[in-house]
Parts: sequence; C-alpha cells; structure tokens
Amino acid sequence: NEEEQPMFDLLDQQQFILTIDFINTQQTCDDVEVTQTIHAYSKAISSNCSYNRSILTISTVLQSHTIDLNYDFTYARSIGGFRVRFYGQQLESRNSSSNIHYLVRELNFIQPFLNNNQTMAYDPNIEFELIRVINQTDSLDDNGETDYNALWSLISLTSTSDLFLTYDNYMY
Repeated sequence: NEEEQPMFDLLDQQQFILTIDFINTQQTCDDVEVTQTIHAYSKAISSNCSYNRSILTISTVLQSHTIDLNYDFTYARSIGGFRVRFYGQQLESRNSSSNIHYLVRELNFIQPFLNNNQTMAYDPNIEFELIRVINQTDSLDDNGETDYNALWSLISLTSTSDLFLTYDNYMY
C-alpha cells in the first residue's frame, strides 16, 4: 500500500559491494578479469583488487540486486578457498507529515567456502538469494510514530562439495 511502498523503494536503493577473497593462491590482480551479465548482456567491469600474503581480494560495486558475475583467471593456479562478503550501508528516511520512519539496516554478510585438503574447482558456481525482511511497529499512542525496519537476508544456494576438487582430480 501507499504507506509501505517507501520501505520497498528504500530496500531497492540500497547498493551492495561484493568482496571475494581468494585464499591461499598465487593468482594476482593481473590474472583476473571480472565480467558482469545483466539480462544476457555481458561486459568487463572495474573492480578494486589487491594481493597480500597469498590472498587475492576483489571488490565490486553491484549495479543491480539481480546480477551474474564471472571471475575469469588467465592461469590455472590453485585456490585453497574463498570468502564472500556482501556489504550495504544503512539507509533511512522519514515522512514527517504522516509520522512514519523508514530504516534499512546495514548489510554485512560474510560466508567462507573451503574444504580441507582440496582446491577450488575450475569453474565453480555460487548462487545467493536475497530475501527482504520487513517489520512494522505501530505506536501505542494515537499520535505516535510508525516505524518500518527492514534488512536483507542472504541464503547460499550452493553446496560446498560442488566447489572443490581433490589434488588428483584437479591435476587431471
């Protein structure tokens, strides 16, 4: 309804930064290209990249909440595991005429992916689903403020066993 729509608009406005740490690898920033696919159109995108102590970190500002990113490595060098982080800043707005407060909480989601004594597969695919969680709190006072609080909840739809190979499988 009209009162709830600003909450959904605020959720849609929250911009995410995706950071992936490729752990225990000799891959460097020169070895990777990040491509983005939106509605079947692919293009290389800019990202921030750093390499420190066998960890390759790549951060990308996501252009949409529905997106497909590919990390294409030039060389077949092993990667021991990786860590995925989604970050979005808190957003807030207020409708003083109707005494309504809207708040989208900060998103700070981190999930590691690793298997002992295995290395990342050649073409792993990870998928996350974003779920909106919204709470409405009405004041007990007739003239009180109505609060809408929301956050994104992420669910990984990926099985870790599909992402990694043993040394023997990796080499052949």
